[in-house]
Amino acid sequence: RAKLYRYDSMNEPPEWKERGTGDVKLLRHKTKHTVRVVMRRDKTLKICANHFVTPWMELKPNCGSDRAWVWSVLADYADEQLKPELLAIRFANAE
Repeated sequence: RAKLYRYDSMNEPPEWKERGTGDVKLLRHKTKHTVRVVMRRDKTLKICANHFVTPWMELKPNCGSDRAWVWSVLADYADEQLKPELLAIRFANAE
C-alpha cells in the first residue's frame, strides 16, 4: 500500500496534492517488454497513476525518508489526458 502525490505548480505557493491511496503495480508487457506503473485508488478503483517506466526516469528519495520517493514522467494517463507530472509516493514501511 502506498499514497501517491502530484506536484501542483499552478498554485501559489506550489504544493503537493494527494492523488490517491492504494496498491502500486509494475506491469511488464510479455512481447514488447515495456514496463508500466499502474495504481488504483482503494475504494473507487479509479486509476491514479498510469505511465511507462523509461530509461531516463530517475527515482530519488524524498526528504531523506526511506519510505518516500519522487520521479517525473513526460506522459501520465491517469486523468485520461496525456500530461507531464512530478510524482511522489510514500509507502507504509521501508520494505
